[in-house]
Amino acid sequence: IVTTVPFAFAADHSHGEELFKRVVNDDETAFCTVYEDGCAVVEGEGYADFYDYEWWGWQEGYDFFYLETVYIGEGISEIINIESGMEFVIDENNPYLSIDEDGSIYNKDKTELILFNSNSTCYTVASSVKTLKSGCFSGWYISDLTIPDTVEIIEANAFQDCSVGYLELPATLKVIPEFAFYGLSCESIVIPFTV
Repeated sequence: IVTTVPFAFAADHSHGEELFKRVVNDDETAFCTVYEDGCAVVEGEGYADFYDYEWWGWQEGYDFFYLETVYIGEGISEIINIESGMEFVIDENNPYLSIDEDGSIYNKDKTELILFNSNSTCYTVASSVKTLKSGCFSGWYISDLTIPDTVEIIEANAFQDCSVGYLELPATLKVIPEFAFYGLSCESIVIPFTV
């Protein structure tokens, strides 16, 4: 389930008791409030880094911790090191991020795929995408993945620990960085001669 809503919904919705609040970027301009029902509300400005988020609860003294729903506020411009499989809700006034009908997160103009987050095993990346961001397919099984010929950049770790049945890389691809396919399990991959 993926939605774009007025962010007041996140603030007005009863999430139960607040467990803790953490700063989620080096600039200390974005923070994440985590509630007992598994919801997290990310507010502030700039990027939000969820690296090692599964340890946050332990560091705050909680034995068990999980995130089920993540509300992303208006001023959050980028999300990094986030795992898929959660529900994401993006403030409708967020000028930086968008969600497609399958649940995947893109930048607003859909030139970058930030996070594949679909339950479907067949997926077609939006035809406007030029960049597959680091970790965007990390940990997923996708039997049939279609990457459009608009993609020019695949960032490192984009396919980390991912399993793909068939993958054909577009001829428009300029460079494949080191570790782009780290841990990838693939039945068939086609790499263009142009790379």
